[in-house]
Amino acid sequence: RLLASPFAVVSWWAAHQADGEVPGIDIDRPEAAVVLRDGLDVMVLPADAGVLAFVRRSLDGATLAEAAGDALAADPSFDPGATLARLLTHGALVALRGPSFSRS
Repeated sequence: RLLASPFAVVSWWAAHQADGEVPGIDIDRPEAAVVLRDGLDVMVLPADAGVLAFVRRSLDGATLAEAAGDALAADPSFDPGATLARLLTHGALVALRGPSFSRS
C-alpha cells in the first residue's frame, strides 16, 4: 500500500517501534511511505514523490519505463535502480511480466 500524509506519520510510527524516549518530531511535516506486510510483520519504507509515483504507476500496470518516467517527472533525482533494489530486497516485487508476443 501507499501512504501519503500531510503529517509526519512515518516518523511517528518509527519512533514508537522501540522502547525509550520518543524524539521530537515536527508532526506538521508531510511524509509518505510504501507499507508492506510479511506475514504479521509490517514494514514502513519512507518514500519520496518519485518512489510513490513509480509504485503507483507500477500497480496500475505501467511498464517500468512508463513508471520511471512518471517518477522522474515527480522527482528529477529519482533513482530507478536504487528503488528497484529496495523494493526487491523487501519483497515488494512479486512478479514481472514481459511483452506478449504472438506467434505467426
